[in-house]
Amino acid sequence: MVAQIWAVQSSTFGGLGLFAMQDIPPDTVILEEPPMLKICDDDVHASHRSQYVCTAVNMLPSTIRAKFRQLHGADPTRSQAYQDGRILHLNAFGTAINGDVWSVVYETISRANHSCRPNAGLTHNRLVSSRYIAAGSEILINYLLDETLLYTPRQKELWECWNFRCACEACTDHITNNEKRLLMKRLQQHVVLGNRGTRSAAPILDEHIEKIETYIRLVREEGRVGTDIFLANLALFKIYLLKDTLDKAYEVLKSTQRLGEVWQMNWFAGEFAKYLSERIKSIG
Repeated sequence: MVAQIWAVQSSTFGGLGLFAMQDIPPDTVILEEPPMLKICDDDVHASHRSQYVCTAVNMLPSTIRAKFRQLHGADPTRSQAYQDGRILHLNAFGTAINGDVWSVVYETISRANHSCRPNAGLTHNRLVSSRYIAAGSEILINYLLDETLLYTPRQKELWECWNFRCACEACTDHITNNEKRLLMKRLQQHVVLGNRGTRSAAPILDEHIEKIETYIRLVREEGRVGTDIFLANLALFKIYLLKDTLDKAYEVLKSTQRLGEVWQMNWFAGEFAKYLSERIKSIG
């Protein structure tokens, strides 16, 4: 039997949180679970949302319903409809399913607390480490959809949506972190240029490679994966093909395939194959 690498424990943020029971390397599947509850955001008007959620929760099996109502947000002094709506609001993740936006709540993953510099991320019912997590450390995710926000706007959004002031390491040293994020934004222009696949002089291509590799390192330090890393790797792949450095292109391709499998973004492989096919045709 494989030992469980996570546990739900008391958090210094208050309430409960997820903690690593052993050292967890980057890009490791921490846990995978089906949602307890899924609500289509387009199905109900905001004014009726709490009652709609309460009705949906009441239709769950009793054991699942009890677990849902144990999540953060319960308030015995308020109506059950209000409590269920608040629990959904505080614990749900937004996800797109067949073009619709859904709010999804998990028994365990929804216990994860926030950090603007997370060490894990959610992808299709799967929690994956985005940075190295030492045994005993809390597993933290980013609640914000826009992970590039600077200190002031992200504090504003966290307060308005979840009613807390973030004091993570990125916010504690927010001046340095803001500078880092602005640098990443400038470096991202090299990713954009690299993905155009335009042949340039060797020194220009070499500069793109250097800047993109720096960008990838900084993005990983911030605990971000998602499309940021995949687009950067695709840009490197295109540049290496332009330089006819096939061994480097192959290394990028293999590492991206591995990331795609873990983060469930295998559709990016199609972009690599498409460009490779176009490149072969242009040579032929």
